Amino acid sequence: VDRYDLSSSTNGAVLGVQAVVVILINLVYLPITHYIAPALVGCVGHMLCTLLVIVPFIYNLYITVALGMVLNVGCGLYFAGMAYFNSVVAPPKKRGLINSLVMSMANLGGIFGPLLAGQLYDMDPEHRAYPFYMSAGVSVIGSTACLGIHRALLHALSLLIPLEPAKSSSERAEAGEENNYTR
Repeated sequence: VDRYDLSSSTNGAVLGVQAVVVILINLVYLPITHYIAPALVGCVGHMLCTLLVIVPFIYNLYITVALGMVLNVGCGLYFAGMAYFNSVVAPPKKRGLINSLVMSMANLGGIFGPLLAGQLYDMDPEHRAYPFYMSAGVSVIGSTACLGIHRALLHALSLLIPLEPAKSSSERAEAGEENNYTR
């Protein structure tokens, strides 16, 4: 907003477009998970969010808006999967507690993230890049966590499935078996 001298109405229109992107991603999240494991979808979402690191070096409003849409796709891919992660990882009697804790931590990030980002923003008067570096770092950590969740789920499933000859993905598809965490 500071860089482009946007009016309040223009800024609102840009944010409205961003909201439409989030809604669309939430609508296509489940179909995407039929082809890509949900934890890997979350990993892709986090990796898209690392693109935030280039924002301080962009001086074109249209490119900035397009990048904002890509970032919203990334956030949508991850946040839509949070409930899925919780339901797979948490035992049934603890799901409510786990969901509350996860959402509480996300909300705490929403409170303290901007406070820390504001301090970091003022530390770099030329590019104002430090908060973007912090966000990219958090996204890399989140992406790594999603990969860990994916591997852990595959390992847990391998312990539950009785030993049988391995089937190719086409054989599983012909048998009507799902390819993402269930066989």
